[in-house]
Amino acid sequence: MLKNNYGKTKKEIRKASGLSLSAFQDLGISPATLSEFENGKRKLNFKTLTSCLSILKVPFDSFIDLAKHYPIF
Repeated sequence: MLKNNYGKTKKEIRKASGLSLSAFQDLGISPATLSEFENGKRKLNFKTLTSCLSILKVPFDSFIDLAKHYPIF
């Protein structure tokens, strides 16, 4: 399991936005890949992550700040 909160943070933002995993398929990312990222089992490259954040309308800097303050369980 990865030791950062990026996946969990993206998942919470996605859910709060009312988007499903399939909303990101236009980026060429499968729902399975995003699920693995959100559950800490996979990394995303920077370009893919920032593309996801663009769909979520969240600036990268804000995302990093949120991830820093999201509790690790």
